[in-house]
Amino acid sequence: MSSGKDLLIAGLARIRERETRFTWIYPIMSMGRAFVTLDRGIESYAQAAAELRYILVGLGAAEYDVLRANGIPESQIRQVRFDAQEAGMMLAGRADGWFNTIPQARWFIKNHPETKDLVIGPALNVTEQYMACSRLCSPALVAALTDALASMKADGTLDRIVSAYE
Repeated sequence: MSSGKDLLIAGLARIRERETRFTWIYPIMSMGRAFVTLDRGIESYAQAAAELRYILVGLGAAEYDVLRANGIPESQIRQVRFDAQEAGMMLAGRADGWFNTIPQARWFIKNHPETKDLVIGPALNVTEQYMACSRLCSPALVAALTDALASMKADGTLDRIVSAYE
């Protein structure tokens, strides 16, 4: 997505590793990330490194970069397609942790009763999710989207849309 022209991406985490690869248009929401496990809350990256053998993250997701930046060895991280049902993989014994956004983990647990006992730890990382564009992006498009999103923020529309996902 970063190498195209005028390609929009909604809800992209703005992290240091991506800073120069995209055109950042407007912050949409803050997003917390936490470890999800079968039996205990993981309170730190050090605890995760010491106690979790395999940690699942979505393929190409910011979670991989966040874990690596916080000292989790690559050998402990397993990237899987987003539709791989990470919680199910943990229940099957294929991993013992999942690092993901808290809203997505909550949604998954709510909609998959067999995962109701999973434990979501505290937020260890919070990033801003942005409307973004490929690196090559028309300044007129950026300005128009910035104005539209600022207007939606001002009148409460953006917050109502975001709250529908919580």
